[in-house]
Amino acid sequence: MANGSVSIKSNKSILYLALLCLLIFLIQSYYGYIVPGGTGVTKTNGRIYVEIDDGRSSVVKAVERPEDIDEIRDMYNIDSELKSGDKAILENGEKARTVRISGIKSISLGVPIGINSATAEDLEALPGIGEKLALRIVSYRNENGRYKNMRALLEVNGMGKKKLSRIKPYTNLD
Repeated sequence: MANGSVSIKSNKSILYLALLCLLIFLIQSYYGYIVPGGTGVTKTNGRIYVEIDDGRSSVVKAVERPEDIDEIRDMYNIDSELKSGDKAILENGEKARTVRISGIKSISLGVPIGINSATAEDLEALPGIGEKLALRIVSYRNENGRYKNMRALLEVNGMGKKKLSRIKPYTNLD
């Protein structure tokens, strides 16, 4: 009899754990990403993230001091300034060119996606932004110029206050 009651308690524990996981999943689906600290963005601990791509492979380097950025620029023949979220593309002995890293990498590293420089594909990495809305955001930017503030996104068809509040922690005006 004792073994039977242990088995029932064990099954209830598993059931409660499964229900808790389901509840967390549903909350995340409705409210977007839940990150400890309440800010909605992963803390980068003051690190600057730069991706180096030589055409065969790429690596993301995390540095903490400005001197480390200067070393990277010298090592890879990069003329332009580097900031967190930049990607240096190395091309056969020529000066490296820089672009922004992908939206998915930006979010995973806690680097905001710049709404004035992001591609539609990058914007799709934001919670609640699908392909069509991302294209409308880029199209609006191309027709009307840079976004001067985040509220200007409300002018884009399909962007409401709720959706704007969901993406705000993951974006900036770059």
